[in-house]
Amino acid sequence: QPVATQTIHPRCWQSIVLCKQQTCILVFGGFYFDGYKEHYYNDVHLLDLNSGSWTQVLNCSPSSPSVRNRHGIVRIQQAEEEEGVVVGGVERFLVFGGNCLRGGEDVFFNDAWILTLEIKNVKLKWTQTKNMPVKRGHFTVTERENKVILFGGECERKRFNDFLEL
Repeated sequence: QPVATQTIHPRCWQSIVLCKQQTCILVFGGFYFDGYKEHYYNDVHLLDLNSGSWTQVLNCSPSSPSVRNRHGIVRIQQAEEEEGVVVGGVERFLVFGGNCLRGGEDVFFNDAWILTLEIKNVKLKWTQTKNMPVKRGHFTVTERENKVILFGGECERKRFNDFLEL
């Protein structure tokens, strides 16, 4: 049964994460093939789980991650967060890695970005953090006790079975 009353552009290999208050889902990036051309995204959308409506989030940053798919996203706790309550309606997420095709070449990323989201104003800011040691896509990522843990993945046909703490 559909949760949303509207929709965003079709895509696959995007990332989604539940916001702290569990009233919305954030969707970032992804890929779509229309039968003729491949389309990669670096847009951010929020799905309001109460109303079923989508909102594209306004990017207020001079720079942002490249278009990508098969990346990871995880909600990270911020210093201002007290006892599980989001202070000021701001949440932070870490986006890492992924890949896309450029000029017929499969390009993998090892960049990491902090997405700071103002939920009430539906605005975001991107901040690039340090690059990670190994480029990769196709991995899984989770958060535990303020640590981001990544497992596996692939880069240029090399498969990984390692755990990394980001």
